[in-house]
Amino acid sequence: MNAFERELLSLIVEALLLPDVDLDSHPPEGHLFEELDLDSIDALEIAMVIKRAYGVEFTAGDDDNRAIFTSLRSLAAYVDARREAVVLGPREQIFVKIRDTLSEMFEIDPGEITLDVHLFEDLDLDSIDALDMAVKLQEFTGTRVPEKSLMEVRRVRDVVDLVESLMTQPADVPV
Repeated sequence: MNAFERELLSLIVEALLLPDVDLDSHPPEGHLFEELDLDSIDALEIAMVIKRAYGVEFTAGDDDNRAIFTSLRSLAAYVDARREAVVLGPREQIFVKIRDTLSEMFEIDPGEITLDVHLFEDLDLDSIDALDMAVKLQEFTGTRVPEKSLMEVRRVRDVVDLVESLMTQPADVPV
């Protein structure tokens, strides 16, 4: 099993909550659905996770999907060949990082997190959550986030703007 196949299997195991799957012993050429006892709902979840993680989309009803999902190796080859074609600009990369961080920290469906979502009204974050987020922003940018800037943040777009500005200015206050 190559490194990307292992990464993809780990992503699948985590997304589908399959704690009994041994990443080291899963055969990459074995039948993915039989080996992991998966069904069509799991395939949909795998497709959504791959889209979030790598920006690679699958077309519903595409005859090639059966061949793509035959094994971990065929799925990894398909995703790997297409993920390099998905090039995000710096701002989009920041958004993806913030979206994934918010999703992980606060157990929010990543699909609900858009640039225009209000952090407190739509995502139901509170002041403690804001402090936790500030710590993550400092880790992400490598600079101290000014309190005044944090007080102005209302939407995910504001967080992206803040991170973008912190990453483009010289780091004068290290964390």
